[in-house]
Amino acid sequence: MKDQFAQYCPLLKAVGIDTPATITAPLLTKTFQTLTRIIVDEMSPDIITAILTHQETLADVITFHASDDFYEQEGIPPLVPKPLASGRELQLIPQTCSRLTTLELPTLQQDMDDIESTAWSCTQLEELYIRIRGLDTKDMVDRAIQLWVDYREEKRKNRKENLESCSDLNSSSAQDDIVVDTLHNSDSVEERVARHLVRFEKLKKVWLGHTIKSVQDALSCVRVCNAWNDAFASTIWHTVDFTAQERFINVDSATVKKHGHRIRVVNGVQSNGHLLALHHSSLCKLKSLTIVMLRDSRFQAYCGDLLRQNATSITNLDVSTRIRSRYTPLCFPFDAIYLPTGGQATSRLSFLKIQNLPLTRDGFSWLLRLCPALKTLHVEDMTIYDESCSEPYQHTGLTELIAPIEQVFRPDIDYSANTLILAHFPRLESFYTWSSKVLLTISLDLMKGQFEQNCPLLRHIGIDAPKNVTTALLTQVFESLTAITISAEDISVNVIMAITSHLKTLESISTSGFNEGYDQDEVPQLSGDPSTSVQEIQLIPQTCSRLTKLEFPTRVMEMSDIEKADWSCTQLEELYIRIRDLETKDKIDRAIQLWIGKAGMKNAEEKENPVTGTDLYRESCVQDGVTNVLHNGDSIEERVAQHLVRFERLRKVWLGHKVKCIRV
Repeated sequence: MKDQFAQYCPLLKAVGIDTPATITAPLLTKTFQTLTRIIVDEMSPDIITAILTHQETLADVITFHASDDFYEQEGIPPLVPKPLASGRELQLIPQTCSRLTTLELPTLQQDMDDIESTAWSCTQLEELYIRIRGLDTKDMVDRAIQLWVDYREEKRKNRKENLESCSDLNSSSAQDDIVVDTLHNSDSVEERVARHLVRFEKLKKVWLGHTIKSVQDALSCVRVCNAWNDAFASTIWHTVDFTAQERFINVDSATVKKHGHRIRVVNGVQSNGHLLALHHSSLCKLKSLTIVMLRDSRFQAYCGDLLRQNATSITNLDVSTRIRSRYTPLCFPFDAIYLPTGGQATSRLSFLKIQNLPLTRDGFSWLLRLCPALKTLHVEDMTIYDESCSEPYQHTGLTELIAPIEQVFRPDIDYSANTLILAHFPRLESFYTWSSKVLLTISLDLMKGQFEQNCPLLRHIGIDAPKNVTTALLTQVFESLTAITISAEDISVNVIMAITSHLKTLESISTSGFNEGYDQDEVPQLSGDPSTSVQEIQLIPQTCSRLTKLEFPTRVMEMSDIEKADWSCTQLEELYIRIRDLETKDKIDRAIQLWIGKAGMKNAEEKENPVTGTDLYRESCVQDGVTNVLHNGDSIEERVAQHLVRFERLRKVWLGHKVKCIRV
């Protein structure tokens, strides 16, 4: 093999190998020589040793050659569960390969201790894609990146001042090294990562588990260093919003020609000018489009062109109109999302929102046929008229419907015929609805019958309605629910009792309207009376033994009530609550750390005695509480920790400051 490659491919310098380590290592050592780029499927000690045979020429080392989608996903992607190579062994690559410009190991976790104890020789490093232990959340990753940007700017300023004040260049160079070590004196993992990154002056692309999503942060980075334009262009041009971002008001087709391939989201399209600006073939990877339709043939034609050139990539589509015409259809080129290939649709559309848009029954059925991948449908003020005699098309892939009660059950329709929107979704699992009306105009028995007839798999309900409406729906319309989401403002004793009517099946109870609060660095202030119905809330974890998620972030509970309630939900995995007297970040974080420590001690005990460890632990808890077994203290933090440690599957906890995760 070596001779054949040498004879026929003398210029070969890059290889990608997806084979077992026993084959990959010999290929790298015996078949190929002086490679500059190596891509392998996995890392093992043997493969690392083989890679190092190319250390004098190697510029790029990549594992798991990830697509753009991998790096653009919202959450932190998973790691390789059982890597063959340790983090310390991985350090050999940047330590010995001095010509390295790209190091891409996105699914392998490394320890900052190992990185700091290794003198990376790759001073020309330009791109780095790694995971670091302890940098486990999006906020921590983003903070580390921002600190790196700040440190780099501070280092540049210090260097400029030194050059202006010192004629000795060697003194200036020495001062650079001092800046790295004394820029900030902190032991946080974010600071340590930032101090490491700032050593590489040519570094322009960094991924540590999460891509920077803040456009403002990206713009700040570009202002710091012009060489970073390309690195952050994807972030800056990821979303084009004509309504919320002033810099896009005057965007033109020439700009879109240059950056169109980077645009993934377009919002606020509502004029011919917007569509003309977007009218370029480079804009072909859209994932999400929000558009307000006009009764204009040119607008509709341009809209069709935009959809057609993005038909294989677009997953989210939001269509509305300001023209309220109940019985006059507005022509929207939905057919543009359908690309026939061998008779099969290739549309990837999974989310569709239709607002204030009239359709015929046959037109609505046809639309559903065009979207075989559709999972979620959001409809508001969508009038379906001109009833057809044919059976309504049933979309068996759609599992989630978002619509007001008045959209699903209009009071002016005769429901003796099978005409309502539910008839299209026989495999519906989740229904999110709302209403501002205090009294429902539709019979509850009729609603119950329609859901049972058309949506037998429905098990998750989200309701934002007055308390009496919420109570009526939970007790008289829906049965055997596994997940319930209610408005945080509509919690009452009657609503709680209605929730517990599903105690035999309920696995998740959540409140809506607080998602942004979980990302705040400060402990959020609660409005209104946070103690309302707090004691009654204890009935849910006390009686719902199958519960895995409990989310009441806007109600402050008393620890004494929690301790008395004797929660029966032993399978609890996620908990989002507030506890009185646990009101500062320091107290909350200390309670979390105590919980993690107690859980670790418990796991260690069970490993030493796997047969009886769990039973002994539970027995001791029943008698005197975990405090007597692990820690002796009556502080609120101790009491919270000893409560949390009772739940062996608990992995996500929020007590007022950041969602904390623990491995189980």
